[in-house]
Amino acid sequence: MVCKYCNKNFSSPKNRWRHEKLNCSIKKMNDFNNTKNNNKKQNDINKNNVKGPVIKFNKLGNEQLDILSENDINIIFNSEIEECIIEFIRIINFNKQHPENHTLCNSNLNNKFISVLNTDNLKIEKKPEYDVYEKILTIMIERIKQLKGMIINDTDQNIFVERFQEFENNMSTKPKYKKAMFDRIRGLGYTERHMIKNTWSNNNIII
Repeated sequence: MVCKYCNKNFSSPKNRWRHEKLNCSIKKMNDFNNTKNNNKKQNDINKNNVKGPVIKFNKLGNEQLDILSENDINIIFNSEIEECIIEFIRIINFNKQHPENHTLCNSNLNNKFISVLNTDNLKIEKKPEYDVYEKILTIMIERIKQLKGMIINDTDQNIFVERFQEFENNMSTKPKYKKAMFDRIRGLGYTERHMIKNTWSNNNIII
């Protein structure tokens, strides 16, 4: 297990993750330099009175998982599978501290379309909401599985795998179960709609 920033070796994924998240001096220096560069770019934009995005938005599925704290990881792994997935989506895509991941907004529960930010051209697109929810669940399930290495105990890893197999089976064979999960994501997007719209407005994106 090697740190992706400084190449230091670790005995477990959890120790490596904690080091990368909290202690790696190389990462801290990189983060400092990135922040400094971003601030300079923003100052240049302000000086030139150029209207453009302040931050770089992440495409759905490309969000950085290192924004997850150790407490977030524990909550995700210790929750029922449905809560685990919804909490993961909330932390990744509807987190006030990470506006770079604000790419989805449901502003009307009576509308069958959802607003999605195209991160290539920074335009808001209206897409069928259930198609988007299907994509979100597919992507996020695979991303949560990437965290399996954080579980050191083999028995717990097996339980983790079994829970996701059961969930995926329910999603494919039980339409009401699938709709209930879609509705949970739908409600989350609606609850946080003002935060998402503020992020878009602050980045000169026409809503």
